[in-house]
Amino acid sequence: MLLTVTEKSLMQSFRESVRKEMNLTSFAHRLAKEKKLPILGICRGYQLMNVAEGGSLYQDLSLKATESFKHSQGTGPSIPTHSMKNRSRQPTG
Repeated sequence: MLLTVTEKSLMQSFRESVRKEMNLTSFAHRLAKEKKLPILGICRGYQLMNVAEGGSLYQDLSLKATESFKHSQGTGPSIPTHSMKNRSRQPTG
């Protein structure tokens, strides 16, 4: 697939913005850990913190060898469908 100059510059711009976002998130994560501040990551923020801590991400969860997770829950946004565990023993409220 050949990309036009405009498409290439858009892709380059997107990659640069993602790199900046990851650097900023990484910096904020390290700073919060150094100061022993509680951290809450939601969606992409949680993913970036997971990677910063040495975790893994799966592009396609159906390819994961063990348990599978249905990401699209098929309900409205006001109905909770994901669970969360607080392993830090710190209060979340």
